[in-house]
Amino acid sequence: MPLSTPVQHLSGGEQTRLALCRAFLQPDHYLLLDEPSNHLDTAGRRWLLAKLTQHPAGALVATHDRELLQQVERILELDQHGLNEYGGNYAIYHTIRDAQVAATEQQLATLKRNRQQQKLEQQAALEKSAHRRKQGERQRHSGSQSKLLMDAQQDRSENTLSKLKQQHQQRAEQLASELSTTQTRLETIKPQTLRFSPASTQSSLCLHLSELVLPYVHNAPLTLTLHQGERWHIQGNNGSGKSTLLRVIAGLEQPISGVCEVHGRCVYLDQHFSLLHEHESALTNLQRLHPDSSETSLRTELAGLRMRGDKALQPLQELSGGERLKVALLAVLIGENAPALLLLDEPDNHLDLDSRLLLEQTLTDYPGALLVVSHDPAFIAALNISASLTLTA
Repeated sequence: MPLSTPVQHLSGGEQTRLALCRAFLQPDHYLLLDEPSNHLDTAGRRWLLAKLTQHPAGALVATHDRELLQQVERILELDQHGLNEYGGNYAIYHTIRDAQVAATEQQLATLKRNRQQQKLEQQAALEKSAHRRKQGERQRHSGSQSKLLMDAQQDRSENTLSKLKQQHQQRAEQLASELSTTQTRLETIKPQTLRFSPASTQSSLCLHLSELVLPYVHNAPLTLTLHQGERWHIQGNNGSGKSTLLRVIAGLEQPISGVCEVHGRCVYLDQHFSLLHEHESALTNLQRLHPDSSETSLRTELAGLRMRGDKALQPLQELSGGERLKVALLAVLIGENAPALLLLDEPDNHLDLDSRLLLEQTLTDYPGALLVVSHDPAFIAALNISASLTLTA
């Protein structure tokens, strides 16, 4: 590309690389980089890693790119509990987090057992106290002891029972508080999961392309057949037509020529989650896309992904990228049948680590066919890709 090209005519990846070039031209500057690998293609990401390694003054990088995190010397994680420091790269961080999850799950199981044991002990103590009270009443009616002595014994028994109830109540409240705190902590550090409907089994053929010529780019005609369960990675440099191909398959763009046949329901999910309306709430979006589902069932689905109460009623534009991803995944995957074909255009961009793991876990178990555009090797590796298609402009 000519050096005289106006910046506004550059792609997002080209603009990002230009800005990084300017930063790396200052070798004595400590760099503050905010998600520098976003919008970069595979070659651009390799270039970024090399330049960061060579930069003598060092850098503080805000990123969720695991390939980039694998090269760092220290990780600082900010969550609602504060700033947590991990000495080492992503592999070390991941090992520590797995250990934290296991320890927290063990602690939660212990607290649940303690609560059950406390309930049994309370029940046994109350039954013992009731038995003693009945014995005292029988003695009172038999007249074998004086009324004054029996009254004193009754007062002591009632005082003892009152203290016992108070002790058990305090213990129960303490256990409930510890359980709540531990459960919240586990929800914070444990990767989420999303259940989905089975894919339609009407036809194993999902997509057929024959001599397809894309608009805007100068690729060779494309011929491709995709069946249920197949997972294809669409590769290529910025501007090679990856997004255009997905938009043509989704019916959002028209090809210049050739055949594009989609069999079954096809859903297109891009990094901006364009199927959602930003001014609407998560609940309203789901109601619009799933009019046959009740509000109660949709709220239950949202609550399962930590979007409870007022959070489900906030406009999407006020939510984080990870929260919008959750709404998008619910919009795509709940219902009677999941789509037969899912088109993913860099959906992992702008997501935090927990959201990326949720997306990976969901797609790993997805039974339909996938066409995925992504430059994140860790994300692609997690999807069990069966084939790839490389586009060259």
